[in-house]
Amino acid sequence: NVVINSLMTIIRDTSLSSHHQTAVAITLRIVRILGFQSDPLLDNVINAFTYRFYHSDTGGALQETLLDHLITMIYIVRRDIARHLITIIKLTCDCFNTHLILCLNMVEALCFILLPHDFNGVLREVLPCMVQVNRDELLQDRDELISLKNDSNLSSSNTSLSSNTHTSSSTSSSSFTDSSSNSTSSTNFTTSKKITSLPKSSRIFTTIANISPALGEYRRQLIPVILKVVEENSVRSETRREALCAVMQLAIDSSDLNEFASRIIHPLLRLLSGNDTLLQTAALTSLSCMVCRLKSSLRW
Repeated sequence: NVVINSLMTIIRDTSLSSHHQTAVAITLRIVRILGFQSDPLLDNVINAFTYRFYHSDTGGALQETLLDHLITMIYIVRRDIARHLITIIKLTCDCFNTHLILCLNMVEALCFILLPHDFNGVLREVLPCMVQVNRDELLQDRDELISLKNDSNLSSSNTSLSSNTHTSSSTSSSSFTDSSSNSTSSTNFTTSKKITSLPKSSRIFTTIANISPALGEYRRQLIPVILKVVEENSVRSETRREALCAVMQLAIDSSDLNEFASRIIHPLLRLLSGNDTLLQTAALTSLSCMVCRLKSSLRW
Protein backbone atom coordinates (compact mmCIF):
# COMPACT_ATOMS: atom_id res chain seq x y z
CA ASN A 1 0.00 0.00 0.00
CA VAL A 2 2.81 2.40 0.81
CA VAL A 3 4.45 1.84 -2.59
CA ILE A 4 1.15 2.14 -4.49
CA ASN A 5 0.19 5.30 -2.62
CA SER A 6 3.54 6.85 -3.50
CA LEU A 7 3.16 5.89 -7.15
CA MET A 8 -0.39 7.28 -7.28
CA THR A 9 0.85 10.55 -5.80
CA ILE A 10 3.42 10.78 -8.59
CA ILE A 11 0.79 10.00 -11.25
CA ARG A 12 -1.56 12.68 -9.92
CA ASP A 13 1.15 15.34 -9.67
CA THR A 14 1.29 17.32 -12.92
CA SER A 15 4.71 18.75 -12.05
CA LEU A 16 6.16 15.21 -12.18
CA SER A 17 5.06 14.57 -15.76
CA SER A 18 8.47 13.22 -16.74
CA HIS A 19 7.95 10.33 -14.29
CA HIS A 20 4.35 9.46 -15.21
CA GLN A 21 5.18 6.78 -17.76
CA THR A 22 7.56 5.04 -15.36
CA ALA A 23 5.11 5.23 -12.45
CA VAL A 24 2.31 3.77 -14.58
CA ALA A 25 4.55 0.91 -15.77
CA ILE A 26 5.66 0.05 -12.21
CA THR A 27 2.05 0.12 -11.02
CA LEU A 28 1.04 -2.40 -13.67
CA ARG A 29 3.98 -4.62 -12.72
CA ILE A 30 2.86 -4.62 -9.08
CA VAL A 31 -0.73 -5.46 -10.05
CA ARG A 32 0.55 -8.25 -12.27
CA ILE A 33 2.62 -9.73 -9.44
CA LEU A 34 -0.20 -9.52 -6.88
CA GLY A 35 -2.88 -10.83 -9.24
CA PHE A 36 -6.21 -11.25 -7.46
CA GLN A 37 -4.64 -9.96 -4.24
CA SER A 38 -4.43 -6.50 -5.84
CA ASP A 39 -8.19 -6.01 -5.46
CA PRO A 40 -7.88 -3.67 -2.41
CA LEU A 41 -5.59 -1.45 -4.48
CA LEU A 42 -7.89 -1.09 -7.50
CA ASP A 43 -9.86 1.89 -6.22
CA ASN A 44 -6.72 3.96 -5.77
CA VAL A 45 -5.10 2.78 -9.01
CA ILE A 46 -8.11 3.24 -11.31
CA ASN A 47 -8.98 6.63 -9.82
CA ALA A 48 -5.41 7.85 -10.31
CA PHE A 49 -5.24 6.44 -13.86
CA THR A 50 -8.49 8.11 -14.90
CA TYR A 51 -7.50 11.40 -13.26
CA ARG A 52 -4.22 11.46 -15.16
CA PHE A 53 -5.99 10.45 -18.38
CA TYR A 54 -8.35 13.43 -18.25
CA HIS A 55 -5.48 15.76 -17.39
CA SER A 56 -3.14 14.66 -20.17
CA ASP A 57 -2.80 15.79 -23.78
CA THR A 58 -5.68 14.43 -25.87
CA GLY A 59 -4.49 11.60 -28.09
CA GLY A 60 -1.06 11.63 -26.46
CA ALA A 61 1.23 8.70 -25.70
CA LEU A 62 0.45 8.76 -21.98
CA GLN A 63 -3.27 8.37 -22.64
CA GLU A 64 -2.56 5.38 -24.86
CA THR A 65 -0.36 3.84 -22.18
CA LEU A 66 -3.01 4.33 -19.50
CA LEU A 67 -5.72 2.71 -21.63
CA ASP A 68 -3.47 -0.17 -22.61
CA HIS A 69 -2.54 -0.84 -18.98
CA LEU A 70 -6.17 -0.66 -17.91
CA ILE A 71 -6.99 -3.35 -20.47
CA THR A 72 -4.18 -5.51 -19.08
CA MET A 73 -5.48 -5.00 -15.53
CA ILE A 74 -8.94 -6.12 -16.61
CA TYR A 75 -7.49 -9.47 -17.66
CA ILE A 76 -5.52 -9.70 -14.41
CA VAL A 77 -8.22 -8.90 -11.84
CA ARG A 78 -11.01 -10.34 -14.01
CA ARG A 79 -14.50 -9.98 -12.49
CA ASP A 80 -13.28 -7.80 -9.65
CA ILE A 81 -13.25 -5.02 -12.23
CA ALA A 82 -17.08 -5.01 -12.18
CA ARG A 83 -17.04 -2.63 -9.20
CA HIS A 84 -15.40 -0.01 -11.40
CA LEU A 85 -17.55 -0.42 -14.50
CA ILE A 86 -19.12 3.03 -14.31
CA THR A 87 -15.70 4.69 -14.39
CA ILE A 88 -14.38 2.45 -17.17
CA ILE A 89 -17.50 2.83 -19.32
CA LYS A 90 -17.40 6.62 -19.04
CA LEU A 91 -13.70 6.64 -19.91
CA THR A 92 -14.32 4.40 -22.93
CA CYS A 93 -17.14 6.55 -24.28
CA ASP A 94 -15.26 9.81 -23.69
CA CYS A 95 -12.21 8.74 -25.70
CA PHE A 96 -13.92 6.52 -28.25
CA ASN A 97 -13.10 8.77 -31.20
CA THR A 98 -9.53 9.60 -30.22
CA HIS A 99 -8.48 6.07 -29.17
CA LEU A 100 -10.84 3.87 -31.16
CA ILE A 101 -8.77 0.68 -31.34
CA LEU A 102 -7.86 0.69 -27.64
CA CYS A 103 -11.50 1.34 -26.69
CA LEU A 104 -12.65 -1.56 -28.84
CA ASN A 105 -9.99 -3.76 -27.22
CA MET A 106 -11.37 -2.63 -23.86
CA VAL A 107 -14.88 -3.70 -24.87
CA GLU A 108 -13.64 -7.11 -26.03
CA ALA A 109 -11.77 -7.57 -22.74
CA LEU A 110 -14.88 -6.73 -20.72
CA CYS A 111 -16.94 -9.12 -22.84
CA PHE A 112 -14.49 -11.92 -22.13
CA ILE A 113 -14.36 -11.23 -18.38
CA LEU A 114 -17.77 -10.01 -17.21
CA LEU A 115 -20.98 -11.85 -16.53
CA PRO A 116 -23.75 -11.26 -19.12
CA HIS A 117 -25.84 -8.88 -16.99
CA ASP A 118 -22.76 -6.76 -16.22
CA PHE A 119 -21.69 -6.65 -19.86
CA ASN A 120 -25.16 -5.52 -20.92
CA GLY A 121 -24.47 -2.28 -19.09
CA VAL A 122 -21.34 -1.84 -21.17
CA LEU A 123 -23.22 -2.48 -24.42
CA ARG A 124 -25.96 -0.04 -23.54
CA GLU A 125 -23.44 2.82 -23.41
CA VAL A 126 -20.80 1.76 -25.95
CA LEU A 127 -22.90 0.52 -28.88
CA PRO A 128 -24.33 3.99 -29.63
CA CYS A 129 -20.72 5.23 -29.90
CA MET A 130 -19.94 2.48 -32.41
CA VAL A 131 -23.01 3.26 -34.52
CA GLN A 132 -22.28 6.99 -34.45
CA VAL A 133 -18.69 6.50 -35.65
CA ASN A 134 -19.96 4.36 -38.52
CA ARG A 135 -22.59 6.93 -39.53
CA ASP A 136 -20.13 9.83 -39.35
CA GLU A 137 -17.63 7.96 -41.49
CA LEU A 138 -20.26 7.16 -44.12
CA LEU A 139 -21.50 10.76 -44.18
CA GLN A 140 -17.97 12.06 -44.54
CA ASP A 141 -17.42 9.68 -47.44
CA ARG A 142 -20.61 10.82 -49.19
CA ASP A 143 -19.73 14.50 -48.70
CA GLU A 144 -16.32 13.90 -50.27
CA LEU A 145 -17.91 12.15 -53.24
CA ILE A 146 -20.43 14.97 -53.76
CA SER A 147 -17.64 17.55 -53.59
CA LEU A 148 -15.58 15.56 -56.07
CA LYS A 149 -18.52 15.27 -58.45
CA ASN A 150 -19.25 19.00 -58.22
CA ASP A 151 -15.60 19.81 -58.96
CA SER A 152 -15.76 17.48 -61.95
CA ASN A 153 -18.92 19.16 -63.29
CA LEU A 154 -17.44 22.64 -62.74
CA SER A 155 -14.28 21.70 -64.62
CA SER A 156 -16.37 20.30 -67.47
CA SER A 157 -18.48 23.49 -67.60
CA ASN A 158 -15.42 25.76 -67.67
CA THR A 159 -13.91 23.75 -70.49
CA SER A 160 -17.15 23.97 -72.45
CA LEU A 161 -17.34 27.76 -72.03
CA SER A 162 -13.75 28.13 -73.10
CA SER A 163 -14.30 26.09 -76.23
CA ASN A 164 -17.06 28.47 -77.41
CA THR A 165 -14.51 31.26 -77.94
CA HIS A 166 -12.52 29.31 -80.52
CA THR A 167 -13.09 29.08 -84.25
CA SER A 168 -15.13 26.28 -85.72
CA SER A 169 -12.01 24.43 -86.83
CA SER A 170 -10.50 24.59 -83.39
CA THR A 171 -13.89 23.75 -81.89
CA SER A 172 -13.65 20.26 -83.32
CA SER A 173 -10.26 19.76 -81.73
CA SER A 174 -11.44 21.36 -78.50
CA SER A 175 -14.50 19.14 -78.53
CA PHE A 176 -12.30 16.07 -78.79
CA THR A 177 -10.09 17.35 -75.97
CA ASP A 178 -13.14 18.25 -73.85
CA SER A 179 -14.61 14.82 -74.45
CA SER A 180 -11.36 13.18 -73.42
CA SER A 181 -11.16 15.42 -70.36
CA ASN A 182 -14.73 14.58 -69.36
CA SER A 183 -14.07 10.90 -69.90
CA THR A 184 -10.94 11.06 -67.76
CA SER A 185 -12.76 13.05 -65.08
CA SER A 186 -15.63 10.57 -65.09
CA THR A 187 -13.20 7.68 -64.86
CA ASN A 188 -11.37 9.31 -61.98
CA PHE A 189 -14.66 9.95 -60.19
CA THR A 190 -15.78 6.36 -60.71
CA THR A 191 -12.42 5.08 -59.50
CA SER A 192 -12.51 7.32 -56.45
CA LYS A 193 -15.90 5.90 -55.52
CA LYS A 194 -14.25 2.53 -55.03
CA ILE A 195 -11.34 3.53 -52.82
CA THR A 196 -13.19 4.31 -49.58
CA SER A 197 -12.19 1.73 -46.97
CA LEU A 198 -13.95 3.08 -43.83
CA PRO A 199 -11.07 2.00 -41.54
CA LYS A 200 -12.85 2.87 -38.30
CA SER A 201 -16.06 1.08 -39.26
CA SER A 202 -14.07 -1.93 -40.46
CA ARG A 203 -12.41 -2.28 -37.06
CA ILE A 204 -15.78 -1.85 -35.34
CA PHE A 205 -17.24 -4.69 -37.45
CA THR A 206 -14.41 -6.96 -36.32
CA THR A 207 -15.20 -6.22 -32.68
CA ILE A 208 -18.92 -6.77 -33.22
CA ALA A 209 -18.17 -10.16 -34.76
CA ASN A 210 -15.90 -11.06 -31.83
CA ILE A 211 -18.49 -10.18 -29.17
CA SER A 212 -21.53 -11.39 -31.13
CA PRO A 213 -22.44 -14.21 -28.68
CA ALA A 214 -22.93 -11.59 -25.95
CA LEU A 215 -24.99 -9.09 -27.96
CA GLY A 216 -28.40 -10.65 -27.37
CA GLU A 217 -31.27 -8.42 -28.49
CA TYR A 218 -28.86 -5.78 -29.76
CA ARG A 219 -28.36 -7.96 -32.85
CA ARG A 220 -31.63 -6.74 -34.35
CA GLN A 221 -30.50 -3.11 -34.07
CA LEU A 222 -27.00 -3.69 -35.42
CA ILE A 223 -27.80 -5.80 -38.48
CA PRO A 224 -29.61 -3.02 -40.45
CA VAL A 225 -26.82 -0.55 -39.62
CA ILE A 226 -24.11 -2.87 -40.94
CA LEU A 227 -26.14 -3.87 -44.00
CA LYS A 228 -26.10 -0.21 -45.11
CA VAL A 229 -22.34 -0.53 -45.48
CA VAL A 230 -22.71 -3.82 -47.34
CA GLU A 231 -24.92 -2.10 -49.93
CA GLU A 232 -22.89 1.11 -50.16
CA ASN A 233 -21.32 1.13 -53.63
CA SER A 234 -18.77 3.79 -52.73
CA VAL A 235 -17.10 1.52 -50.19
CA ARG A 236 -14.22 -0.78 -51.04
CA SER A 237 -15.24 -4.39 -51.71
CA GLU A 238 -13.03 -5.79 -48.95
CA THR A 239 -14.70 -3.54 -46.36
CA ARG A 240 -18.17 -4.50 -47.58
CA ARG A 241 -17.21 -8.16 -47.30
CA GLU A 242 -16.01 -7.60 -43.72
CA ALA A 243 -19.34 -5.96 -42.95
CA LEU A 244 -21.16 -8.93 -44.47
CA CYS A 245 -19.09 -11.32 -42.35
CA ALA A 246 -20.12 -9.37 -39.24
CA VAL A 247 -23.79 -9.58 -40.27
CA MET A 248 -23.54 -13.32 -40.78
CA GLN A 249 -21.81 -13.74 -37.43
CA LEU A 250 -24.71 -11.92 -35.79
CA ALA A 251 -27.34 -13.81 -37.76
CA ILE A 252 -26.10 -17.37 -37.64
CA ASP A 253 -25.77 -17.37 -33.84
CA SER A 254 -29.26 -15.96 -33.38
CA SER A 255 -32.03 -18.19 -32.07
CA ASP A 256 -34.74 -16.16 -33.85
CA LEU A 257 -33.07 -15.80 -37.23
CA ASN A 258 -36.20 -16.78 -39.16
CA GLU A 259 -37.99 -13.66 -37.86
CA PHE A 260 -35.65 -11.22 -39.61
CA ALA A 261 -33.96 -13.38 -42.26
CA SER A 262 -35.64 -11.48 -45.11
CA ARG A 263 -33.87 -8.26 -44.05
CA ILE A 264 -30.58 -10.02 -44.79
CA ILE A 265 -31.54 -12.17 -47.78
CA HIS A 266 -32.89 -9.35 -49.94
CA PRO A 267 -29.66 -7.26 -49.76
CA LEU A 268 -27.69 -10.43 -50.53
CA LEU A 269 -29.77 -11.00 -53.66
CA ARG A 270 -29.08 -7.43 -54.73
CA LEU A 271 -25.36 -8.08 -54.37
CA LEU A 272 -25.68 -11.04 -56.73
CA SER A 273 -27.08 -8.74 -59.43
CA GLY A 274 -23.92 -6.62 -59.35
CA ASN A 275 -20.65 -7.19 -61.16
CA ASP A 276 -18.28 -7.47 -58.18
CA THR A 277 -16.99 -11.05 -58.11
CA LEU A 278 -15.66 -10.78 -54.56
CA LEU A 279 -19.02 -9.68 -53.19
CA GLN A 280 -20.95 -12.15 -55.32
CA THR A 281 -18.89 -15.00 -53.87
CA ALA A 282 -19.39 -13.70 -50.32
CA ALA A 283 -23.14 -13.30 -50.93
CA LEU A 284 -23.47 -16.85 -52.27
CA THR A 285 -21.58 -18.24 -49.29
CA SER A 286 -23.77 -16.23 -46.91
CA LEU A 287 -26.97 -17.41 -48.59
CA SER A 288 -25.79 -21.01 -48.36
CA CYS A 289 -25.10 -20.59 -44.65
CA MET A 290 -28.52 -19.07 -44.06
CA VAL A 291 -30.31 -21.83 -45.96
CA CYS A 292 -28.48 -24.47 -43.93
CA ARG A 293 -29.25 -22.60 -40.70
CA LEU A 294 -32.93 -21.99 -41.42
CA LYS A 295 -33.71 -25.28 -43.21
CA SER A 296 -37.46 -25.77 -43.51
CA SER A 297 -38.30 -22.56 -41.63
CA LEU A 298 -36.95 -20.41 -44.48
CA ARG A 299 -39.56 -17.92 -45.72
CA TRP A 300 -38.77 -15.49 -48.57
